Amino acid sequence: MKPLVLNMQAFGPFPTQQSINFTLLGEHPLFLINGATGAGKTTLLDAISFALYGETTGQDRIGKQMRCDHAADDCATEVEFIFAVGEKTYRVMRQPTQHILGQRGNSKVERRTTASLYQLQGEWSNDQLPNAMNWQPLETRKVTEVNKHIETLLGLRAEQFRQVVVLPQGKFRELLNADANERETILSQLFQTQRFKRYEELFKQQASELKKSFEQLEQQKAHILDGSECEDLTQLEQHIADLKPQLEAKQTVLNQLQQQINDTDYQLKQQHTRNAKYKDLQHAKHQQDALKAKQANIDYKQQQIKAAQAAIRLLPTYNEWQQNEKHVKTSQEKQLQLETRQQQQAKTLKVAQTSLQEAKTKLEQSHSLRTTLQRLEELLPTVEQLEALTKQVEQHQSKLALQEKEGKQLRASYDAVQLDIKRLR
Repeated sequence: MKPLVLNMQAFGPFPTQQSINFTLLGEHPLFLINGATGAGKTTLLDAISFALYGETTGQDRIGKQMRCDHAADDCATEVEFIFAVGEKTYRVMRQPTQHILGQRGNSKVERRTTASLYQLQGEWSNDQLPNAMNWQPLETRKVTEVNKHIETLLGLRAEQFRQVVVLPQGKFRELLNADANERETILSQLFQTQRFKRYEELFKQQASELKKSFEQLEQQKAHILDGSECEDLTQLEQHIADLKPQLEAKQTVLNQLQQQINDTDYQLKQQHTRNAKYKDLQHAKHQQDALKAKQANIDYKQQQIKAAQAAIRLLPTYNEWQQNEKHVKTSQEKQLQLETRQQQQAKTLKVAQTSLQEAKTKLEQSHSLRTTLQRLEELLPTVEQLEALTKQVEQHQSKLALQEKEGKQLRASYDAVQLDIKRLR
């Protein structure tokens, strides 16, 4: 990590903003921070540690205690640290929990801890202000996520950073007094020696596997020598050379026997194939016989299905016939009612005509007869209505006769279908 710029505001003994540009020191790797006691030398290191991890170097004071007591009430405590890791440049900004004036300026409010981390897009330039550069946010909401990013970038936790990098006053002895495991952990993370540890474990595993393989070969060698009654490998090789002609002769006989076995297997497979085909043929014949036995039943079922389909096709016609039957019955009832009304109206008409004739005859005889004649003339609309009803009755009779004819035809068709169904059953 290479520090570039450190900006502090209302932090430690500094009530206003202080800025340190480390790039003005050039490429010199070493420089001295000098000043009187209480001038703020340790505060610079505290500011760097606080910006990175939210903790000071000595942990004597926590972050919210680092606010300057002489800072104005409306001046927020904040630390900004710009640093480089390799070829990449980062910018971390952090504020501790603090009480400052609210936006209205009437009273103090508590502002919680905030932290944000950015990465520079492009190259760092001393001729350009940091706020004018292109910073890509990495984390701007969660403080814990910012801490995780920092630990990943630097490879150190906060306590390891204090022991190895910062080494505040009086704390160097902690590194020297740390036990072997803690020092190993710190130095391993500092110099990134984890890969060498993995190589060491891999070499140990390979060596162990090679040792096991060698021991297995030695056991096989001893077992072979014991079985051949030879003292060493030379005698074993000579014994193998002596047995080689016998082995070749036996191998020839073995090859011949293997060829015979192969020929027998081939013939056996051919026979199995023929047997399987014969079984399939027998099974097909049995199925054919069974189907023939079921053919008569199938034909009968098919006839029933056809009859049922014919009945289904005639079902709408039958339903229509039933509806026509209902209409005929309704029409007959209406006709009967109309005939009754016609008879009544006929009687009324006959009485009216008789009265009218009598009234005309007696019209000149009496004034009362004229009154009767007038009432009879009032009955004339009733007579006309009777004639209209007579015409309606005649129309209904014609329609009824037509519907009776259609009903008889539908009935004949339905009876014929019923007869066909009974024959099929």
